[in-house]
Amino acid sequence: MACILKRKSIVAVSFIAAFLCLIIVRLTNEVTFPLILNCFGQTRVKWIPFSNGQRQPLKTHYGYINVKTQEPLQLDCDLCAIVSNSGQMAGQKNPEYFFKETNNTVYVIWGPFRNMRRDGNGIVYNMLRKTVDSYPTAKIYVTTEKRMSYCDAIFKKETGKDRVQSGSYLSTGWFTLILAMDACYGIHVYGMINDTYCKSEGFRKVPYHYYEPGRDECEEYFLHENAPYGGHRFITEKKVFAKWAKKHTIIFTHPNWTVS
Repeated sequence: MACILKRKSIVAVSFIAAFLCLIIVRLTNEVTFPLILNCFGQTRVKWIPFSNGQRQPLKTHYGYINVKTQEPLQLDCDLCAIVSNSGQMAGQKNPEYFFKETNNTVYVIWGPFRNMRRDGNGIVYNMLRKTVDSYPTAKIYVTTEKRMSYCDAIFKKETGKDRVQSGSYLSTGWFTLILAMDACYGIHVYGMINDTYCKSEGFRKVPYHYYEPGRDECEEYFLHENAPYGGHRFITEKKVFAKWAKKHTIIFTHPNWTVS
């Protein structure tokens, strides 16, 4: 770990929910940074996920476009750490810090087309444009509509279910892990439970989010998994993540996953 920490090229990628406009207008404790992906170092060769294990150079990610320059994301990492919701973020949401002082931070934003459209009617995209005007050095990228469709296609390929017809929404974790598999040779995921955790003996009852201590994580997972419409299929997604971990260098800890 020490040698990793000595590397100078560190990029943090934050996947923020569709209503990022709330963060831009007024960063409050109610707004979350669901997952953060830290990139340590660079390597020469990467794999393209779902390509039967064939590795080939991949440094430019055309599914993520810079709001200011309209250029694609450049991200190439030896090791990435994906960190789930953390209470350490509470009370630290300061726009001067996030968009001005942390110049090495890359923000990748995803959201439904109605909020991200670029014809002047996308409320979140409009807010992002204002943000880069206020903080010219901020590296803010948006996920393209084509990339969103790609993530839907992967869900259908892995589960056999159409995401839209099943009445579900892909989670932040789904988008983050797909980007990580594109950009990172190795991935370490912290604080994510597997698909069987909530049915295991002696599982810990913890809050679903750091900012909502009254909501139990497992109860929320079961609620979403069985929701007829508008839910995240967290448990289904975790089964897919375990499958990916058999093919790629993905390690899950806190709690630990056993991938057989």
